[in-house]
Amino acid sequence: MNFLQNLTLKKSLLIFLITIFLNLIITGLIYTFQYFPKEITEYQKIIEFVIKKFEEKNIQISIKKEGINLGAESYLIESQGFPVEMKNKSLIYVAKNSNYADFKDKDTLAILNDKELVLNLNNEYQNLPLESLTPGDQEITLNKDSVQNFINTNYLENNQLRNLLYGGFLLDRFFNIFIIFVWGYLIVGYLSFYLLKFSGFEFPRQICQALSILFSASYLFIQPIFYFLGNQLNLIYVFLIGFILITLYLKKEADKLSN
Repeated sequence: MNFLQNLTLKKSLLIFLITIFLNLIITGLIYTFQYFPKEITEYQKIIEFVIKKFEEKNIQISIKKEGINLGAESYLIESQGFPVEMKNKSLIYVAKNSNYADFKDKDTLAILNDKELVLNLNNEYQNLPLESLTPGDQEITLNKDSVQNFINTNYLENNQLRNLLYGGFLLDRFFNIFIIFVWGYLIVGYLSFYLLKFSGFEFPRQICQALSILFSASYLFIQPIFYFLGNQLNLIYVFLIGFILITLYLKKEADKLSN
């Protein structure tokens, strides 16, 4: 208890930084040896699926910033046999005049038309104009003969796929750490401070925040266990527990002082 009584915001922030470092090392090792090999295998199966579809349907697509040219009127790639489980019956519908109505009509995840590539992710549309797919005046030609080389050049050579996967992992980790910090420093820290204040107990806000940051650090320290098990804890419930523990502890300390 002496440790908690002597805890300052500066000390708790230092502990939080140390646990960030430990969290990244441990989760990085878990990702490298447990999840990364599975993801690489999955992407290789996706690549094989795409190449197979180009060969089966004799797909020919030329993409320029001015529009697309197709070897047929349209192409519809079904999701049957896709390595990743999909809710949609189709992966993509390609046609010069494809539109948002095709998401429902074709039950597809994406459409490609003369203006853009559109993804429907949980009923949220992500638009990629053709200019973003073809930098400068570059033209992308995809057919059964060139698609393998396109994938190799843009994703497999020079560990580009590996870099993308590790980049996604780090982005996810840093975003998660940022959310945990916000929950601890701002939400739980201020909530416990004002709850105690309105209950008649006066504590410096920095003490409440120091304890909430320490709780955040404790959670970061044990989080790799859940990451290894493939479980995601709801942060609302995690910090609700932290809020209760911090409030009860400070109330207990206040009762001691009053006695």
